[in-house]
Amino acid sequence: MKKSKLFILAFCLLLTALFTVFVSAATYGNLTYEISNGEVTITDCNQSASGALTIPAQIKGCPVTRIAYGAFYECSALTSVTIPSSVTWIEDGAFQACSGLTSVEIPSSVEYITGSAFVDCPELKNTVGNLIYLKREENPYYYLVGTTTVSITSCVINENCKSILGAFHGCDRLTSIEIPAGVTSIGACAFGFCSRLTSIIFAEGSQCISIGSSTFSGCESLTSIEIPSSVTSIGWNAFPFCSGLTSVYISDLAAWCKISFGDAIANPCFYAHNLYLNGELITDLVIPSSVTSIGSYAFYGCSSLTSITIPSSVTSIGSYAFSGCSGLTSITIWNADCSIYGSIYDSSSIIPQNTIINGQSGSTAQTYANKFSRTFVALPLPENPLSLSGVYTNGEGDLRFVTRVTSTAGDPEIEYFGTYIVPLSYFTAHELNAGGGEQPGVAAVKYTQSIENGASFAADLDGIPSAYVDTPIFAWSFVKFQG
Repeated sequence: MKKSKLFILAFCLLLTALFTVFVSAATYGNLTYEISNGEVTITDCNQSASGALTIPAQIKGCPVTRIAYGAFYECSALTSVTIPSSVTWIEDGAFQACSGLTSVEIPSSVEYITGSAFVDCPELKNTVGNLIYLKREENPYYYLVGTTTVSITSCVINENCKSILGAFHGCDRLTSIEIPAGVTSIGACAFGFCSRLTSIIFAEGSQCISIGSSTFSGCESLTSIEIPSSVTSIGWNAFPFCSGLTSVYISDLAAWCKISFGDAIANPCFYAHNLYLNGELITDLVIPSSVTSIGSYAFYGCSSLTSITIPSSVTSIGSYAFSGCSGLTSITIWNADCSIYGSIYDSSSIIPQNTIINGQSGSTAQTYANKFSRTFVALPLPENPLSLSGVYTNGEGDLRFVTRVTSTAGDPEIEYFGTYIVPLSYFTAHELNAGGGEQPGVAAVKYTQSIENGASFAADLDGIPSAYVDTPIFAWSFVKFQG
């Protein structure tokens, strides 16, 4: 009986496997497809297919949404392909080496095309000068997909172009290029191994948002590049083998801090080491107060940096943000609760080993310094008088306040924003201004009182509710704290 059951089970498993293979290798005419989560991906095409081919919008009632990696690779007898408006994604090499392909129109539904999707399709007829374009909707120049020959030395990209795919890969005689302002994306490998390329200029008012993976791979003659402030992402390995890079130029430091870099080599500073802001080499870096987070790899390899000041508006610092900053001697982190994301493999993944970390006592900066054997120096408290708002405690014997601390001792007046730690002992000899300025009709109330750990008091004026311990407070005419 047991053997019988085992045989039945094995047979059922075999049927299941066969059924699975059947589903994953189903065909529709010359096309091979897969269905997953109710959506169809075209995975292959019979290389004997010729002439005009129309990809269906649906198969077995499911929408065709994706054309997979290499699906039409070397279908050299195809002359035209009609892509339905259901398709949203065209992967790497999808139509690579379709040497007879003369016509393809990309529907507006497509959200993503990888850089090499139409590499080596020399017969595409939408050619202007020595460049090949694909049409989208009413724009015949929307996608720049190739060149008439890899031997081009110069070109002019149409101003209506919106996306550059892997168009210039291997154009090793190209020496300079200007990217029109309207281009919003540069795809993977777009300028790969353009070994004589020395100049890349983004037109004024550039709208470029993304630079793809391996975009400038092997551009060994490139010595400098300006990254537009519109760029929000640079793909992994974007600048490998760009050993000639010495300078990176930016015009907006806050925008630079927000770029999503795919890895260390996505940041051109990996090779260049020198970052210029509005033409000036950055050595003493001061992060603008408009920045709330510093992305991973943001300043990777910037060996020209000697000091960094991070305001309390910054709540997080990403992995490897300051790795390779070999000239960095000090970094000041004002936000006591700033999250510092390190690598589990490398204790110096964010802040170099010999860099002095300045921060508040009890802060995350001190925790990081202690954990990874960095030198830590506590920041001094601002001079009296203080204006406090949003007071709360952390239950560890000190007082924290949010929003603003103002010190008039210096000239000009210095303001600290964000969370700031003040030990309770600080108030034994200082006057506390408990508010009034931001609450109409309520006069400021001042306390001069020694505060011991475990003691608490509050002002409750004109019906304003008392503050809550361990909770940020945003009313201005009272303060309550407890050690």
